[in-house]
Amino acid sequence: MTTLDIRPVVFAMPRRGPENPLPPLRLLGDLHGNVDGTGLDEEMARNLRYGHVRSVLPYLLQDEYARELVPRETAVAILENSYLRAMVLLELGGRLWSLEDKVAGRELLYNNDRIQFGNLGLRNAWFPGGVEWNLGTTGHTALTCSPVHAASLELPDGAPGLRIYEWERMRELVYQVDFRLGPGSRHLVVDITVTNPNAYAVPAYWWSNIAVASSVGARVVTPGRSAFEFTYARRLHRVPVPGPGGLDLSYPQAAARTADYFFELDPGKLPWIAAVDAAGVGLLQVSSGRLRGRKLFTWGNSSGGRRWQEFLTGSTESYFEVQGGLTRTQLEHVPLGPGASWSWTEVYGPVAVPAEAVHGEWADAVECLEPAVAEAQAESVLGGGARADGRQGERVHTGSGWGALESLRREMAREPPSPVIDRLFPRSSLGDDQESWIALLETGTLPSGTPRSYVVGRSWSGLVEAAADSAASMLHRGVVRWSAGHREAAVEAWEAACALEPDSWLALRNLAGASGLMGAPGRSAEQYLRALDLMPDLPQLRVEAIEALIAADRLAEAIALAQTAPPSSFAGRFRFLEARAAVLHGDVGRAESILAGGLEVADLREGEVSLSDLWLAVHQAPQGPAGAQPDVPFIYDFRLDGGAARP
Repeated sequence: MTTLDIRPVVFAMPRRGPENPLPPLRLLGDLHGNVDGTGLDEEMARNLRYGHVRSVLPYLLQDEYARELVPRETAVAILENSYLRAMVLLELGGRLWSLEDKVAGRELLYNNDRIQFGNLGLRNAWFPGGVEWNLGTTGHTALTCSPVHAASLELPDGAPGLRIYEWERMRELVYQVDFRLGPGSRHLVVDITVTNPNAYAVPAYWWSNIAVASSVGARVVTPGRSAFEFTYARRLHRVPVPGPGGLDLSYPQAAARTADYFFELDPGKLPWIAAVDAAGVGLLQVSSGRLRGRKLFTWGNSSGGRRWQEFLTGSTESYFEVQGGLTRTQLEHVPLGPGASWSWTEVYGPVAVPAEAVHGEWADAVECLEPAVAEAQAESVLGGGARADGRQGERVHTGSGWGALESLRREMAREPPSPVIDRLFPRSSLGDDQESWIALLETGTLPSGTPRSYVVGRSWSGLVEAAADSAASMLHRGVVRWSAGHREAAVEAWEAACALEPDSWLALRNLAGASGLMGAPGRSAEQYLRALDLMPDLPQLRVEAIEALIAADRLAEAIALAQTAPPSSFAGRFRFLEARAAVLHGDVGRAESILAGGLEVADLREGEVSLSDLWLAVHQAPQGPAGAQPDVPFIYDFRLDGGAARP
């Protein structure tokens, strides 16, 4: 029999604070921006240019978390039969956290008993492990650390299934992920649908991100003979598979550096990818043709790659990722037409093949996996494109109220209803975050006070512009305009908010952020200090103010603000900013003392080399051969681009 169980499970997890109330005016850092794509074909070049975002608005950042872990309960769904046991994290993006092969007694995915956040997600907080469903834009989904809706399924074979679903606010899309595991099945089948309920095309992006435990001799196999390599040099170029010049990129643990490899799959075949250990045992993922892309990501064996893995896992364990996506590379978006839906099926299961074949010549490795691919295809009806759709049963977990708000907005605007929205998102899921927007729909006014949430995009911009004039409406107009790229108009709105409410610290902060991004660091610093006087205990505001003071070369003030910061999970960031300002101010001794005492920054951003640059700035005395740099200590070396310091 197959069973579905919803229950709490205890993990070691960090304490989390509330969402950052400061609307994000820029991306945290796009490692996939400004790509050198010289020589790419027109389709890929077009997709690379399309669909970029300026920030993650309307989402707020999830940046307040500690490094220390404490036991915490989190809701999970467990779908299980005699062969497999799948665990889904309902409060953390609906991630498939575990897939256990019960017959062999082994875990098919990388995970552990701790969830450690790092600043790798679109909204900051992210953690490695399992299978993450990435929708929205390049990077890890904005929902990876948020709850999702979930319901049981009644499948045609009588077995229960699980459905997770949400409203993705950045693109205004509905996504639905159905898990099914037949009573005799040796594969977990996942049916995915992404729906655009809008009357216009929307940039679409999806990658299923699968973490696999690394081991000596582990190999990644997929049916292709070339790949696009992407490294932190931001160049996308074609390389042969399994590798050029005697190098074999299909063995991730042997990689010298951090890299993405986007495989060009053989045409006419189902897309698949496998990760097997030295004995030929591992995980196989197969999909229908819609999910045409396959990728290998490895941290590599550089000091920075190893440090990142330790930072994220809390151990010396290593992992790599295999992924499946809608496009050939993860740097692309494609248009999803008005009212259109895309559906595909993914199959996950154990695989065991002869070691001598899978670790032999590349063609032999691919060929030896084909019978397992055919078995997965037959079990999941991939070939005919059929789906074993189930009837949705009991709702077992509640996500956000944003889908329900969209249903209400359409009703109030007398727009045609969306059946998929109305079916999935009951009005009972509306909550506190939606209260301001319900008030706007019903009264045409926005409540005063610090906003709990924001809206942007075509469907809301007219309503916000038409709202009764007030400091609150001007504040929100500025956010909507900024998100649309109308920077000067946004500044006008925030200035009007300040005129109506001189103590509006949030409008002052938005003006300060805009000034910095528009090339006026001096004005930005002054505006930040005025905002901080009104809201001195908000750590994220203090961080931004110190960064603005450093940019304006007001270093003594920056040091003072960092030193007087109240205790918070940003303590490491404040100590780093103090040390950075001290070096620029000529007080190298202060920075050296901070580094010598141990410095850990909880929200260090992927690709950020600030700690190694700080250490090199402090220890800049020549050592060794002329021009040679001293070795950066392992704890401060997060460099992924070969170790060169940046100015």
